[in-house]
Amino acid sequence: MQIRHYLMIISVIIIFGICNSSAIAGEFYLHQDNQYWWYYSDDPHFFAVVPNNAERYVIKTIFGYEFLEISWDDGSVIMEIGSMVGNDTDTVIDFVAKRWDGLLDNQLVFANWEITTSNKLKTYFYALEGVGPDGKKSMLRSVYFHQGDAVVYLAMYVPSSKYQGAIKNHWLRAVNEFEW
Repeated sequence: MQIRHYLMIISVIIIFGICNSSAIAGEFYLHQDNQYWWYYSDDPHFFAVVPNNAERYVIKTIFGYEFLEISWDDGSVIMEIGSMVGNDTDTVIDFVAKRWDGLLDNQLVFANWEITTSNKLKTYFYALEGVGPDGKKSMLRSVYFHQGDAVVYLAMYVPSSKYQGAIKNHWLRAVNEFEW
């Protein structure tokens, strides 16, 4: 695997004081590009590329499911990486996307199909855009990797006007460099 050539183990429980969780569900490793880290999970086993310049890295738990939340711009841009075992892709989409239904008016689903990443992995791409309570257009972009009885999801919640430049690159790198 290409990753093994570039990784040096970093024992990260608190990343420079920005992670406010007492236990990390995954581990962080150096990436060949010094602007990123590899986020590794053992159960289920996967690697995801995450930017190393976010304001916060927090492990959250909702209904017993843990996920990594990465945020920028005082929390107005959020990336999540999580997994669910024993659920199908539709159930995970409901968990990730549908919890925000009441917050966006005039929703438009603009992606709801399977794609293939640069790593040649098939994933389901689901994205929607709507108007938030602040009157601004916002979007959810999400992908769902399915293997065995596990679904790993990557999601980004972002004001539409901020989906450009570095934020867009962070999303595209996370999706296209994901590995099982």
